[in-house]
Amino acid sequence: MPTPTPRSTKPKNTPGPGCTSSGPAEQSPSVPPPTGPSCPRQTGYTARPGPARIELPPDPVSARTGRRFILGCCQQWHLEQLAETAELLTAELVANAVVHARSEVTLTARQDRHGLLVEVDDLDSRPAHFTPAAPDALGGRGLVLIDNLAHTWGTTMNPSGKTVWFRLAADRC
Repeated sequence: MPTPTPRSTKPKNTPGPGCTSSGPAEQSPSVPPPTGPSCPRQTGYTARPGPARIELPPDPVSARTGRRFILGCCQQWHLEQLAETAELLTAELVANAVVHARSEVTLTARQDRHGLLVEVDDLDSRPAHFTPAAPDALGGRGLVLIDNLAHTWGTTMNPSGKTVWFRLAADRC
């Protein structure tokens, strides 16, 4: 995979919304647990060495499943200080992929020496971009949130579509 080029690099040296844990993940009997190797303790899976990955359907409920998955990864990897922000940004990227790409989504999380890297792959060949939202619009602010809360973020184009990613620095709090 080519090295992603950051769209924004903003060191976050002050406490922000990602510096507190949101508590246990919400449970929903109507949402099946993720399949394959993943992290969330609440669904009975254990993290394996390397990235944690989950395949999500092109369904609005996938944003909630993605939030639970990322919360479990943050807990498993002792990155609780990043959990709230990671959940919010993950839900935004997954929702964007479901709404705009209308394709299956692969959500990947990696812990490294810098913190947490989250990637959302979809089958849409159009790069993610800011679209101005009207003040009274219900949506259209997801990438603005990502740009303001993530340490870095960007889009990497690939033969099957794109990967939109963000990084949260562990030393952020």
